[in-house]
Amino acid sequence: MGIDLVNDPPDLAARRKAAAGERFDADVRRARMILEALDVSRPTFDTRPAPHGQQHGFASTARFYCRGVPIVVTSSLSSSSSSSSSSSSSVDGMAFVGRSKAEAEGRALLAATSRGGVLENFVGSRKMDDIRDAISKSPSGHVAALHVPPLPDEALDVLSVALGSLADRRERMENHEKAMTALLAARRGVVIVSGGTGSGKSTQCPQYILEDAIANGRGADTRIIVTQPRRIAAISVSRRIAAERDEGIGHSVGYSVRHDARPPRSDGCIEFVTTGILLRRLINDPSLEGISHVMIDEVHERDIDTDYLLILLRDLLAVRPELRVVLMSATLDVDSFREYFSSNRLDNDPVPVMSVPAKPRHPVDVVHLEDLAGEGVTSLMGHGTPPDIRDLAESLLRLHDQRLQFELEEALAEEAAALRLEDRSIDEEVDEESLDGDDESSDSDSDTDSSRDGDESSKSSLRLNVLRRAVTMRGGAKGSILPSSSPTAKQQNHGDKRDIGEITTKLLAMMALHVAEVETAAGRSGSILCFLPGLDEIKDAMTILEDVTDPSLKKKMKILPLHSTIPQDDQQKIFDAAADGTVKVILATNLAESSVTIDDVLALVDSGLVRENHWDAEKSMSSMLTVPTSKASATQRLGRAGRVAPGKCYRLYSMGQYEAMLERPLPEIQRSALEATCLNTCSMTNDKVATFLSRALDPPKEEAVTYSMERLKKLGAISVDSTSTDAVETLTPLGRCLSQLPLDPAIGRMLIMGCVLQCLDPILTAAACFSSRDVFFTPPGFRDSQRKIRREFCEYSDILAAVRAYEEYNDVLQDEGWDVARQWASDNFISISAMASVHSTRLQLINELHRIGLIHHSDLEQSRGRNKTLRADATLNRNAGIEFLYSAVWACSSPDNLAARQKLGSFGTLRTRMEDRTGLHPSSVTFHRKPPTNSHRLPPWFSYREMVLSSQVFLRGCTALTPEQILLFGGYSFDTNQRLIDEWIMVESSCADTVDVLSAARREINAALELTVMNPRKPLPEVQRSIVDAICDCFDVLDETD
Repeated sequence: MGIDLVNDPPDLAARRKAAAGERFDADVRRARMILEALDVSRPTFDTRPAPHGQQHGFASTARFYCRGVPIVVTSSLSSSSSSSSSSSSSVDGMAFVGRSKAEAEGRALLAATSRGGVLENFVGSRKMDDIRDAISKSPSGHVAALHVPPLPDEALDVLSVALGSLADRRERMENHEKAMTALLAARRGVVIVSGGTGSGKSTQCPQYILEDAIANGRGADTRIIVTQPRRIAAISVSRRIAAERDEGIGHSVGYSVRHDARPPRSDGCIEFVTTGILLRRLINDPSLEGISHVMIDEVHERDIDTDYLLILLRDLLAVRPELRVVLMSATLDVDSFREYFSSNRLDNDPVPVMSVPAKPRHPVDVVHLEDLAGEGVTSLMGHGTPPDIRDLAESLLRLHDQRLQFELEEALAEEAAALRLEDRSIDEEVDEESLDGDDESSDSDSDTDSSRDGDESSKSSLRLNVLRRAVTMRGGAKGSILPSSSPTAKQQNHGDKRDIGEITTKLLAMMALHVAEVETAAGRSGSILCFLPGLDEIKDAMTILEDVTDPSLKKKMKILPLHSTIPQDDQQKIFDAAADGTVKVILATNLAESSVTIDDVLALVDSGLVRENHWDAEKSMSSMLTVPTSKASATQRLGRAGRVAPGKCYRLYSMGQYEAMLERPLPEIQRSALEATCLNTCSMTNDKVATFLSRALDPPKEEAVTYSMERLKKLGAISVDSTSTDAVETLTPLGRCLSQLPLDPAIGRMLIMGCVLQCLDPILTAAACFSSRDVFFTPPGFRDSQRKIRREFCEYSDILAAVRAYEEYNDVLQDEGWDVARQWASDNFISISAMASVHSTRLQLINELHRIGLIHHSDLEQSRGRNKTLRADATLNRNAGIEFLYSAVWACSSPDNLAARQKLGSFGTLRTRMEDRTGLHPSSVTFHRKPPTNSHRLPPWFSYREMVLSSQVFLRGCTALTPEQILLFGGYSFDTNQRLIDEWIMVESSCADTVDVLSAARREINAALELTVMNPRKPLPEVQRSIVDAICDCFDVLDETD
């Protein structure tokens, strides 16, 4: 399987040529960056074939303007010459020759930016060296220029008067730092329950515990909390138990989920909660006073909240040994959990494991992809398999086989490389031992390293063996499942993943339709449950079913989507019984995988795919990846069928593909951003954050923890005493405030900034939108119509479009009533449930800010029930009408998420701190497919909510920003000496006073924020308040000017 050096030697010349081409492209990109930093006009090129007799190819002359002066860059074949003058100049001879037009133009740009070239003579070598130095020292080898226009005289005068002289500013900041230093110095029994699907773990075990306690006279002292990974599961299971006990919700059984709570009585009760709700309680009450039992259901899912909860509970058991913890799952890795909790017991007794027998179930026939393709010896589909299904199955099976083959080839190559490295390291160790035979200290290090390497090696070997078995199961006894005439898996490029997704969705839809025909023809009624990876696939499947279903069958078939973004009332429809002679086709994600019991499932169609979010700390980017599900999840899905009648499970993957699946999903704590987790850790423990998280069942990657801690330090949420030997992190006053808000730390800081600048209302709505599902929904086939309506709310900011939609909806609701508001929302593709979620989150945040002391009671008024809301004339809303101000404050929610439009690049190309080539997501209101035909100038800068990798790197949740807004609120820090924001944004202005005044204003804003969180209930000093007011007045002037 390796490289055949004899029969197929590598083409070294081609490799050198390719490497040279890559270096040339990188040099040209660097030249464009230098030109952008100098704010030159877009170059025009005069490119033509090279003069006869000199050299084959093309030659090019570049022309552009720099600081209003025309520049012409030319170069002859023997020497290069460039010129600049106050008027257009002409130089004989052509520019650098290239084999193509693009290469010739690139060489002209290189000539323009070369050392000693025309630009260096024009702007000075120091300026050019500064730009080159900034590029080389930037995090990802690229920079963007922020060109700040001069402030209007009125705005400049307002800020200059308020800030005072340079000496006044320096004295004020020194006094502030002294005060901050002084104030900071002054504040210096587990049981595992493993049972099959339908065994009653979720519904019966809590009741058994409660009834036993009542029978033994301990009922009043028994309070049981049961966690569920999803709100729909917490609500549905609690209602099911209440119905079994013949009582309503709120007596002995209740639930608490975000924005919805029906808690039970205080004594002798069972309360179902989401894992996040229990974590918030632990932050406020670390000992869980009054709780006798904590039951964690579906613990195998290993979401980040569950793993964090396990650490806290294991530590809590040492303090409260009388607390009972029950771990429950149908596909539990018993040994891992038993070892994890047994290692913390003083008596060293193993944690008991209780196996709950599953209820008698009806048989379920499992049909794999090869059966659908007609490969099986006895196809369970029989002779009735429609040809279109067979063709799709054959195509999908071929792509799956190619992927399996590629994975095996990659694993073999990695093993060979690892063995070569191991042999090399052994040779080096032998050489070192012969030289340093008396070095005893090397033994322990070698043992540690070899142990770690051995673990990685064993995992790699295990994976390789699994892939070999999988390929063998597909008939590849000789190590390959591709026919000899087929290209290799690498040449097939892994099998096109997009083709796999499209074919899987289409095959699933056709299978669901075929099963619906069979079941309705037999007179049976019930559900056909289909598992898809995400909402896009659900919409595609719905479209296919709507297009191809016969009208007579449509009357007997009801299509129901199930996804977390779908309104809760619509989610509950899956539990309604199907009418006689009809079927429900439920298109669901893994939301229906566990704890959601649909009683009438007749058949199940499993795509074998799941959508997972993977966080890359090195690139600061999250990727929504569609990956094969795990064996544990496949088992959970299989358990949804066969409860009420014999059923079938159609798996759209082969038995070999099933064998290659991971045993269990990768824990979320190992593939997620950890800022909120690290902040909560600082507020709940005296250990170092890395030490605490290392006690997780599967600890997160060290670099992910380091990245999150660095981000919290940059936010000013944590501090580290460098003089201390253990260097334990502590919360700053800002961090303590942020830890009390149920938000991402950066969004929490944005909220506090809204209080400081007294523009709280739109900031509150934005924070609520960030924490809720999208207020706009997109019905299948209406994507363009929905985007057009969103652009009517705002064309330059996705979040402002959502905020305006929320405000307008509430105006219609208050002025014209519920019926008109509901119709208005439907006409504008606005989700009523999302609006309710945003409203509820706003009320929750107002309550938290009031409890902290950031909102004074005089700014509140009574709302519905016991809730309070901001008064229309609240002091904290004094500047809420300055859009230029609050849209700038939104940049605080993601300080490092700034993007610059590439002035000299392809249209629509943007540059971020870590990525040189990104684009606005097509769903954004800021997205343009082509340059506008009118004179409207597109915004040069954006903030964005997230960077995602799909077909390319896209930016979502974008808001256009001006240079003034970025200089005041963008990024983590501004280096006044280098005039750099976060080491990559070079600040330039033709007015030196503008940059000086705005940078001083930035420092004053941050100082005001620190003073506010230090004493939330105390107003800012008069001097500080007047400066903040002047900054707001400046933004008011800019808003009117804009």
